[in-house]
Amino acid sequence: MKFFISCSLLFSLLCLLYLHPIADASVAVDEPHPQRKSGGCYSEETGHLQSGQTITVPGTCSSASCNSDESISLKICALIRTRDPYCHLSKKDLSKPFPECCPRIACAK
Repeated sequence: MKFFISCSLLFSLLCLLYLHPIADASVAVDEPHPQRKSGGCYSEETGHLQSGQTITVPGTCSSASCNSDESISLKICALIRTRDPYCHLSKKDLSKPFPECCPRIACAK
């Protein structure tokens, strides 16, 4: 499966420099699958989606959207870090929908 990442280098650097947790910083676009139904999208991870439909992908912390050109856009959690000794990164919470399931920085200060 081919993915094209459309997160700019500048945005990636800002994420790393400022350590701001933005949930949908990375977006991949999946090419139309040959098993898709007309007017919708299909992937093995999401199954069939209707045009304009967005779901949280089961078992992951990501969302998939069916585009009007019958491709699928995938949003994933941003890569975040902290060097502050009073802060830590929480774990993904797969019981929550995207983007609430993404890790967050929590500080004890």
